[in-house]
Amino acid sequence: LRKLVTSKTKLIVANFPHNPTGALVSQDEWSELIELCRLHDCYLFSDEMYRGLEHEAGTKLPAACQLY
Repeated sequence: LRKLVTSKTKLIVANFPHNPTGALVSQDEWSELIELCRLHDCYLFSDEMYRGLEHEAGTKLPAACQLY
């Protein structure tokens, strides 16, 4: 993703947990994504519709607005 973000990038869209697989990024990956948006002064659109449905409490990511 870092290689794809340029000075023209204005928005990054994230959707976790991703359906239909339910895949999640790690806490570190989530923090890196938010930092990437900060560094490039772009928005993060975080679709958190299914936030809170994680099967394991330890995999629950903080809302993007809490970190951004």
